[in-house]
Amino acid sequence: MTSERIRIVGAHEIRVRLGGKISRQRVYQITGSSTFPKPIATLEQGKIWAAEDVETWIREHRSEPAAAGRPKTVRAQTRQCTTSLQPKRR
Repeated sequence: MTSERIRIVGAHEIRVRLGGKISRQRVYQITGSSTFPKPIATLEQGKIWAAEDVETWIREHRSEPAAAGRPKTVRAQTRQCTTSLQPKRR
């Protein structure tokens, strides 16, 4: 009897393979896209994928190696203050 070993990865390992500098939320966006391989199973702790399928997807959809890193895009966020810092006059 020959048993074949399947290497599996979860969201954290996918994040590491993508360079490790992306958020968990971004990993979930990527893994939920229609182009990403379907998970091979869903466990209590989350979905798992075949490592080979994920590595193939990364080679096909990422133009540069993950280790090279990418410059961070910084967006200015403006928030309105709803409270006044001035003491109220009575």
